[in-house]
Amino acid sequence: MTWSLPDFLNRNNSIGLHCSIEELERRETERGNRRAGEAREDAKSVHRFGSYDLELNSENMAEDNAKIVVAKWAKRSQPSAFNKMAAAT
Repeated sequence: MTWSLPDFLNRNNSIGLHCSIEELERRETERGNRRAGEAREDAKSVHRFGSYDLELNSENMAEDNAKIVVAKWAKRSQPSAFNKMAAAT
């Protein structure tokens, strides 16, 4: 099967977007529309559901994240993390 990069990104792939707690709290304060401590509280559970096909960090430069996406696409495989989690239930 031949996949394009957009196919890979849209093909039931699970993408985890991470960020340090310090950055989450900075953003929480900057936005001004979040309850104090909500970012720290959410950070404890947001990535606990399973695994990802691709993991990125929003604190990285866009070019660095793009390199990660391209490298992962080059090594793409099936089943996706979503398929693996579904099969385990």
